[in-house]
Amino acid sequence: MIADTAQDTPQARVRVLQRKLYRSAKEAPKRRYGILFDKVCHWDTLWTAWGLVRGNKGAPGATARAA
Repeated sequence: MIADTAQDTPQARVRVLQRKLYRSAKEAPKRRYGILFDKVCHWDTLWTAWGLVRGNKGAPGATARAA
């Protein structure tokens, strides 16, 4: 898949992680994600999340792009 190879920016890497988790959860709804903590607490993921929160001024939901 093209998205798996084009991970040049932190936002792209986070988006690929989101899509993989989404597909996995749809395929196996009862699956448990025991080692997800290391991926969520990765610098790229946290920085992207902070940009989304800052761009949305702390309101619920997320904007399409990180600031």
